[in-house]
Amino acid sequence: MATYFLAKVKLPDEHRKPVTDHIVMIHQSVQKYSEEFDRIYKRKNYSTPKNYLDFIQNYMKFLADKRDKCDSSVRRLEGGLTTLEAAAITCSELSEELTIKNVVIADKKVIVEKIIFDIQGKSEIAGKKQKDAAIKKADLSIQSAEITKAKGEAQEELKLAAPALAAAQLALT
Repeated sequence: MATYFLAKVKLPDEHRKPVTDHIVMIHQSVQKYSEEFDRIYKRKNYSTPKNYLDFIQNYMKFLADKRDKCDSSVRRLEGGLTTLEAAAITCSELSEELTIKNVVIADKKVIVEKIIFDIQGKSEIAGKKQKDAAIKKADLSIQSAEITKAKGEAQEELKLAAPALAAAQLALT
């Protein structure tokens, strides 16, 4: 009977005979243990052909449910595996882009460091020139004050010498 009903079930040939033998053995052991149950507990337990057919049907249903669960798990895990493969590809692409960008960044970093060095050098030069200019401005303001003083004195002397100059011009004429 088990062979007839299990013919519809997809099983590998090497498993078909052991499964049918196991179903028969279970049904026969139920009958054996029913006698022991009666002897120990004084209660009857009957195993009918209908029980045997129900056992075969339940086995087929259980097998179908487990296969569905396994198929569902396989699909879920394949989806996860596909996602992981896509993530690995994306990660490798991003890693390549990062390597390229790191080279560009290193080049630009060297350029920026040169520019910073130049700016610092020029800032030092500008600072020195600014100090020199401040010193020159102070010197020039001192000289300007001296020149203004000397100009004032020269104009005073010119005013004093102007009548003598005018007299000398008259004498020459």
